[in-house]
Amino acid sequence: MIESIAFVSIPLESMPEGPMLVALVGTMFVGLISCFFGYVLFRLELTMTGLFWGLGLGAMIVLWRFDAPRGIDYFVICTATGLLVALVSCLLFRLLFALGTFAAFGLTVAGLLITYTSATHTTAWPWIVGAVAGIGPGVAAFLYMRQVFIFLSALFGAFVAILSAALVIGSPPGEITSGGPRWMIWVLVLGTVPLAAAGMYTQVWLARILRTSLAPTSKRDRRGKPLPPKKKILPRFTKL
Repeated sequence: MIESIAFVSIPLESMPEGPMLVALVGTMFVGLISCFFGYVLFRLELTMTGLFWGLGLGAMIVLWRFDAPRGIDYFVICTATGLLVALVSCLLFRLLFALGTFAAFGLTVAGLLITYTSATHTTAWPWIVGAVAGIGPGVAAFLYMRQVFIFLSALFGAFVAILSAALVIGSPPGEITSGGPRWMIWVLVLGTVPLAAAGMYTQVWLARILRTSLAPTSKRDRRGKPLPPKKKILPRFTKL
């Protein structure tokens, strides 16, 4: 006998089990943390992202440099590039965030053009259009880092959390895009928007009341003590 959840009629037998279930639940919590605490943990998130990008870069270098790479080759080069990119991401967070936003938007636009047009990955014009499309978001991310990061982290975190939850109680990921349960599409659309809005509001509120060393701006010195307030300079014509 197949048990099911009444309001969406989801067979419990289709729920993931074992490592897949643990991974989806963990991803859901990571998405919620990014959605509600992204700006407070800005440097930590950017550093971890830089670490993963550095590991991927190291793997590409190993595959390009060695014909028959060994495990020690991957370990040494990936560790070095991962730590280097993570350190740069922590120190030059504004520049790295702007470059990452530029790359993300550019690759997304180029991928959509390659997918839905006759162009291929060797065609030049989708990459040129993607690069041009990424300039605006990249500049906005550099000039308005706080607002852009809160928006992107809340939206992306909400989407990841809702998608992971839907996969836990639904079916394998491939069924979402292969004519599978339509209710999951509605859950993604109707669930991501209000959760992202709540995350944006929470991040703005936390950014006003919390000052941590992981946030990009802080009103504390290196020892954790509050900095003295800045004196307001009034124009001379205001003096009596």
